[in-house]
Amino acid sequence: MFLLLPALVSAGILIATLALIFGRRRSWRTVGIATLAAVGVLSLVALGLVFNLFWIQSLLDGYANKIGDVAGLSPPLVKSLALAALVPVLILIGWAISFSRTKRRFGLIALVGLAAAYFGALAFLTLDQRVSRTGDALQCYVVTAVGVTWRDIQYQGIDPSTGRQCEPAKPYLLPTLARLDELLRAGRSLEPIQPNGRFFSTVGDPIVWHHREADGSLTFFDAPGFDPITGDRLEPITKSIVREWQELQAKQAAADAARLADQERERLEAEKQQVALAAKAQEAEHARAQEAALRQDQESARLEAERQQAALAAKAQEAEDARTQEATRLEYMRSLVIVDPEHDPASVGFAFAPARPKNDLDALAAQLLPQAFAKVAPTSVSVVPTLFGSKFQTDGYFDAAMSGDLQPIEESDALSHVNRIVLGTVKVDCGSNPAAADLTNCAVVMSFVILGVGPIQVAAGRLDDIGPGISEHAAIVRGIELLAERSNAQIFGDNRSGQ
Repeated sequence: MFLLLPALVSAGILIATLALIFGRRRSWRTVGIATLAAVGVLSLVALGLVFNLFWIQSLLDGYANKIGDVAGLSPPLVKSLALAALVPVLILIGWAISFSRTKRRFGLIALVGLAAAYFGALAFLTLDQRVSRTGDALQCYVVTAVGVTWRDIQYQGIDPSTGRQCEPAKPYLLPTLARLDELLRAGRSLEPIQPNGRFFSTVGDPIVWHHREADGSLTFFDAPGFDPITGDRLEPITKSIVREWQELQAKQAAADAARLADQERERLEAEKQQVALAAKAQEAEHARAQEAALRQDQESARLEAERQQAALAAKAQEAEDARTQEATRLEYMRSLVIVDPEHDPASVGFAFAPARPKNDLDALAAQLLPQAFAKVAPTSVSVVPTLFGSKFQTDGYFDAAMSGDLQPIEESDALSHVNRIVLGTVKVDCGSNPAAADLTNCAVVMSFVILGVGPIQVAAGRLDDIGPGISEHAAIVRGIELLAERSNAQIFGDNRSGQ
């Protein structure tokens, strides 16, 4: 009924418009007939309204309620808007039946556009509306494998495109259907759930669907649809199903309690038997423990005796190893002296090293200096030009002796081969002779320490001389000869008698 008035008005205007636009030659006769027809229809509607004011009020109330229900607006607001729109509509109707051709065309076009906008707005407002404000279904839904499809309520029944039942929408199902649609569009099937005693929402709507299996058991789901195994339609939960489930749960709980009681009795009996067996085993274990303790004491005594013997043997071995190591070390230290032990002890033994190990001139001087001293030694003095092997220097014993640590000298037993030991370092610096351009001067500097029996330090000092020559080698040789000749008394002064 709320669409009757706009339908009648639109029908009359449409007849007049079609007659005006598509009539032959658009004669005044055609226009007049169309106009009279529209006026006649409107007159009938107006006559009915005039003679039944109460019916008009009822129609307006129904119209406002329906539009408010669809658009979600208050019925008094809809009445106000309808009355406000009545004035321009009446004006347009007046223009549509005017004798002015321009007004008539404008009025008809405006009324047709207004009617189209009205019905378009109704369609837009109800596009996504599943139910009305009073809970009536405006759309029906079809559950497919890819989601939930919505149709207008006029398609309720078998959906022609899917062949499935199109069920009318219900307010309490909308959130569940939205969740089901999201689940199906994600490619996931329904999974059984455990309801845990919650079957209805806080307002009494079912939130669980069920399927009865062939054995009579119940399988529950949290959304409508179809059982993923059997394909049967899921049914919404009912109070009778809930009571049946509760009875099954109570029976299951009783069966579980009886089973647990039986298991408890069996466990207690088994524990009792185990306690008896454990007591016997404990007695046997106690006897074995006493015997084992006796054997353990005996074994401990034996092990302690063996441990003490092993400790004594280890100490003896450690002492022997220490003696062996010490003997080996002393043998190595004695091997650093390269004098033939079969010869009688000499008066003096030399050991020289370059002051700068990587300097070739210093190395040459250290090699030549012992021979130079041997040449100038008194006839009563026997000389050993090279007393120690090369490892005496590379192992650091030479530097230790030069710095005052005489233990390497004592451990090497070097003073058993000579009466005195002369240790020294040699440094050579060469340069051109200022008096003659073809000559070279080389300054030879010797730092020395003389050690006697004990060993003790007898003397120490520094000797130097300059040798000229036509080459560095000749200058070094001459410098060493001069240094040996001029320092003969300092090196051999206390050894002329061979002591």
